[in-house]
Amino acid sequence: MKFKKSCIHYVANNIEQNKPTIFENRVAIIGDIHGESKKLNNLLDKIKKTYSNMETIFCTGDLIDRGPDSKGVVQTCIDNNIVSIRGNHDDLLIRFLFGEVGAFSLCINQGIGGFHTVKSYGINPYGPNAPSDYRQAIPDSHKSYLTSMPMMKIFGIESNSTSSVIPCDKIICILTHAGLGQEDWPYESSVWKDYYRITSTLPSPGIKRRIMYLEKKLSKRMESIEDTILWSHKRNQFLDLNITPKKNIGNTRVIQVVGHTPTQDSKPTLHSNNSVWSIDTGCGKHENAPLSALILPDETYIQSDNDE
Repeated sequence: MKFKKSCIHYVANNIEQNKPTIFENRVAIIGDIHGESKKLNNLLDKIKKTYSNMETIFCTGDLIDRGPDSKGVVQTCIDNNIVSIRGNHDDLLIRFLFGEVGAFSLCINQGIGGFHTVKSYGINPYGPNAPSDYRQAIPDSHKSYLTSMPMMKIFGIESNSTSSVIPCDKIICILTHAGLGQEDWPYESSVWKDYYRITSTLPSPGIKRRIMYLEKKLSKRMESIEDTILWSHKRNQFLDLNITPKKNIGNTRVIQVVGHTPTQDSKPTLHSNNSVWSIDTGCGKHENAPLSALILPDETYIQSDNDE
């Protein structure tokens, strides 16, 4: 089910265009959580015990709905400084919080599973005053966290790990919920040709310059690609940002990390010419499915225990 965006443009920070972020230590990216707070806490414990130098933890979004404790998930993300980009389920709740007509009805639709989220905040989703009661029951700290979730995060990370899939010095990661598809940035477009020129003809552009270029160009296109990076199941039609004459210019590799579409074997999957990691492993959607986290720059993953 797809919910068309309205004329209300309610968040300005779709992409955080500040000084490019380059991490020197490991980062973890957690897949879609969908209200499964026990699995989230179990996975966080395993990450902390396994990696002592974890610099930041991200999430692909869809913190809420379907599982029993969306409220607990949001609070855990706040308590652990998890940087989550926005998923389509989060977006529906944000639209409701900003007063968009019809958003609450869609939130509690059986296919969306948002009635579980309403219940987690102690409200009967079908009560006579459910919308107003729900809005009041959500703490201000949760509202602030949810409404500040960006659509996209782009960062770099130093890569000297021997376990990386493709050896390189640096990785640029584009993190969205559903991913950038070939239709979002067509290979024949002038913007793509400009990117192609920069990464193939100029002398080894630095990682900061490439990140700034991507942020600038994608921010300008955000209004036209907002729906697709939230809702579209792209399968094998993802954009490969390594398609240039000099494939890993400056020995820098560009990858997308996405959620939204569950992998077939409940394990994070690398595909699309080794340029896209899909890390939604069905948590909250399929019974006994684990919650997963991709570890960069190693490009390994860790999962919650099956009994959580």
